[in-house]
Amino acid sequence: MIALSQWQGKDLSSFQSYAKEHVLTVATQTPQSFACQVRHTETRTTSPSFNQGDVIMFSQFKMKPGKDQSELATIVTQEMPSVIQMIPGLQWAAMCPSTDKSTIALLARWNSREDFKSLGQQPGFDKETNYWQAYADNEHGLYDVVKIIR
Repeated sequence: MIALSQWQGKDLSSFQSYAKEHVLTVATQTPQSFACQVRHTETRTTSPSFNQGDVIMFSQFKMKPGKDQSELATIVTQEMPSVIQMIPGLQWAAMCPSTDKSTIALLARWNSREDFKSLGQQPGFDKETNYWQAYADNEHGLYDVVKIIR
């Protein structure tokens, strides 16, 4: 389960205080929380949005020791337009580097799980030739939007 929150506060410490009080603990897993800022988006539509029933990819690029987050962020930014063009089922993507420089989160809306799987078959995105392997370890999953709270 992933819960995304858009923080309107002016400072990171107020978000961290909020997260300590509101992040749920699940008996089988330690909750994970990090703050990030949207730095780049690519879209086929007017703006990224979430709707109930959407298929959303949430990917975390966890930086390897000694690697610079800004270098990978530049590469991701350069790759995003071509990926939008290459895969018709990708509707939008948003790159969000963490404020502590340890992670880059990537959110993307897909038309279907099959469309997402097709990306992993493209050179540069498969397990052997992926563009991020020198910079970060990647964990990702596909999620269905179940509920939106506004």
